[in-house]
Amino acid sequence: KESRFYSMSGQQDMPPKGGFPQINYKRNIPKSRIPGLMLFAGFGIVAAYTGYKVMSYNWAERARREKAVVVRTKDLNDMQRREDVKNFMRTRQQFEEEYKNG
Repeated sequence: KESRFYSMSGQQDMPPKGGFPQINYKRNIPKSRIPGLMLFAGFGIVAAYTGYKVMSYNWAERARREKAVVVRTKDLNDMQRREDVKNFMRTRQQFEEEYKNG
């Protein structure tokens, strides 16, 4: 069975008489306003600044966490001291009651 594409009749497009006009293929690109090296340097400066900001945030966060650990340790020591005093007083009271009861 013949395809519809092949069975269609038509006229093929041909180039104009005398040929197409010449195309200027030489590149005539205007100079860019910002050279590539300046763009590369600009992106590098932006990346360095961003990295500095991230690192400074990390330093501040680390200092905050270390301070929180110191505060927690101090609170824990105070709580442990209070608990030790309570245990000592309780034990002392038990020994005194045992001594009285004989």
